[in-house]
Amino acid sequence: MNESYYDLKTLHAFLNDFGPHLATTVTTFPDKRPLKPGDNETLRMSVRSHGNSGYVFINNYQRLLEMKDLSDIRIRIQQQGGTELLFPPLNIASGEQLIMPFNIDINGHLLHYATVQPLYILKNKVPTYVFLSHPATASELVFSAGQLKKVMMDGRPVKNTGDKYLLKCGQEKEHLIVLSAVNGRQTKILLLTQEQARRSWKIQKGNEDLLCITSSQVIPSSEEITVRNVDRNQFEMQIYPADSRWKVREGISVKKRKQGEFQVIRFEVPAVPLQVSCRKEQNPDSYVPQQPVYPEDNRLKETPESCPGPQYFVNFKPVPSSLYYAVSVPQLPVSVKNAYLMIDYTGDTGALYNKGALIADDYYWGGPMMFDTGRMKRQGSQEYLLQIIPFAPEVNIYLDPSVRKKLELSSQGVRSIRIAPVYDVKFDRPAG
Repeated sequence: MNESYYDLKTLHAFLNDFGPHLATTVTTFPDKRPLKPGDNETLRMSVRSHGNSGYVFINNYQRLLEMKDLSDIRIRIQQQGGTELLFPPLNIASGEQLIMPFNIDINGHLLHYATVQPLYILKNKVPTYVFLSHPATASELVFSAGQLKKVMMDGRPVKNTGDKYLLKCGQEKEHLIVLSAVNGRQTKILLLTQEQARRSWKIQKGNEDLLCITSSQVIPSSEEITVRNVDRNQFEMQIYPADSRWKVREGISVKKRKQGEFQVIRFEVPAVPLQVSCRKEQNPDSYVPQQPVYPEDNRLKETPESCPGPQYFVNFKPVPSSLYYAVSVPQLPVSVKNAYLMIDYTGDTGALYNKGALIADDYYWGGPMMFDTGRMKRQGSQEYLLQIIPFAPEVNIYLDPSVRKKLELSSQGVRSIRIAPVYDVKFDRPAG
C-alpha cells in the first residue's frame, strides 16, 4: 500500500463516524487566504459549522510546493450571540493536515474545542471516542464541567478550572481519558498517535465495536477476522478493549500481553521461500499470437509523435528498442493461496503477457510493478513475457521530483524480479 492510502484512511474514518454531523454544516472561509497556488506562507483553512458547533480544517500542503512551517497561529471563531471561541496558539508543520472540532457533543458532554482530530466512535456499553494527535501540534481538549463529576486521564484525576476541564496530552504515546457524569454514566476518550491512527481499523464483532492497530491488512467478516501480510510472515496487533481470549484459529503459537488499554498479540507463520526465474528473451517474435486474443488495438495511428502514449498493445507485438524477459513463476505450495510478482525495473512502461494477451501493465513511478498471480488460473507453473519500453530522451514525461532524481536512463530494464507470498491468518475470540 502507498503511504497516501493511510493518510486518506484517517479522513475516511472521520467521515464515516462523524459524517452525519458534518453533513449539517456550512463552509466559511477566513478573511485572509492564499490568492495563488504559489503562496507557501498563508494558512490554508476553512470552518464548517452548524450554529456554534463544527470543525476547523487546516491544510498546510500544496502539491509540488514546499510549504513553510507555521508557528504561533491563532484561530478566532466568531460565534452566534457575539462571543468568540479562541483556539490555543498552534504550530503547524509543512505538509500537516488537521481537523479540529469545536462545541461538539461527546455523549452528552460539551467539547468546547480540541486540537486533536476525531477518528472513530466505538458504540459499546461504555462508548469510546477515538481521536488522533498531530505530531507538530500540542494536543489539547477542553470540556465543559457542567455534567461532569470526575475526569481521569491515564489513571490520574484531572482538576477542573472553573467551569471547564483542560486536558493537555503528549503526542508521543496514546492516552485514555475517562469522563464520569453526575448521573454515573461513563464515556471514554482514546487518543492515538498519528502513526497508530494511520494503522488502525474499526471492526464490529457481534454487538461490540473494536479497534485494531496493525501494519497488516485487516479483512473482517461476521464469522472471523483475517489479517494479511505480503512477503512478511510475522504479525503483530494491538486490540482495544484489551481481551486475552483472542486466538489464532490455525493453532499457531501466539504471544499475548496487556499493554495499557490494548491487548498485544504476536505470532509468526512458517516462511515460504519462492523462486522465480527471469532471463532476457532474444526472440520476441515467437510470442506473437497466431490469432488475436483481443480486438486489435490501432490507437497509435492517430497519436502525435510528441505525445504518443503507451507503445505496447493488448495483443503482443514487438516494439523497436524494447527489452524482453521470459519469466517463469512456480506452482504455489498448498500453504500459500496467493502471491505477487514484484518487478523492479526502469523504463517508460512495463507490460506483462501470457499466451500473447496483455494481463498487466505499469507506468514507471519509481516503485515495483506488482502483478497478482491469483488472477490467473493456476495449474502448475506459469510462463510470462515481460516487455519493458525504455524512456525516449526526446519525449518529456512528468515524474515526481523524488523519482526523477534517482532515474538512470543509462541502465534501463529489469533490475530484479521476485515473487512475494501472501500470508493470510484468521483469528477470533469466543463469544460471551
